[in-house]
Amino acid sequence: MDKQTGVLSYGWYVDQSSKLRKDYSYNEVQRIIGSFTNTPVFGLVDIGIDNGTYAGGVFSTCNDFGKKTVELLLQILDGKDAKEIPFQNMNEEKAHLNYEYLLQSGIDSKLLPKDAVYYQKPLSVYQKYKSTFYIISFLSLLVILGFLLRIGYLMKIKKIREREISLLSQYKELYHNNQDLKLLLDSIFDNIPIPLFVKEVGKIFVINTGTRKRKN
Repeated sequence: MDKQTGVLSYGWYVDQSSKLRKDYSYNEVQRIIGSFTNTPVFGLVDIGIDNGTYAGGVFSTCNDFGKKTVELLLQILDGKDAKEIPFQNMNEEKAHLNYEYLLQSGIDSKLLPKDAVYYQKPLSVYQKYKSTFYIISFLSLLVILGFLLRIGYLMKIKKIREREISLLSQYKELYHNNQDLKLLLDSIFDNIPIPLFVKEVGKIFVINTGTRKRKN
């Protein structure tokens, strides 16, 4: 056959010569025909594309027809008269190709269409380790979140300490520069029956004893 000729095949074949009656399925018939001719072999149903029997084609799959049929049946079950449903056309054809089959046939992968549905195509690194990628990403986010919370906490503590130092400096300035206030505070603090402490960076001062001892 010349290059302008193709084979359209559909049917079943039974090997009667075998001791065990062997039925060849539709995709097996196509494979047998393709083994002795270089002419393209076409079929009428989408059988064998997913296991490498066929290169593929442009068509609506059995699943597409099934979904459309279910939609129509649901309309009928909802009370719509079947006569009112117009003739349906499948307009969802896509290229369905067996990736491995095409590569083994010598077709460059760069020539394959981007929008096709591929079967037996090797998984990308992302697809193969997608779950691991999600887990690592989630743990990384937790670590980053914990780090940010820690920084926020330390900054808050730093501001509190700076505020304490500022207030203590203001108190000491008032205490030493105003004698009347100093006498008043000494009188109030010394009459409190429990020790009062003022904390400074690295130091603690006892402020309500007669000696006001400094502890390092």
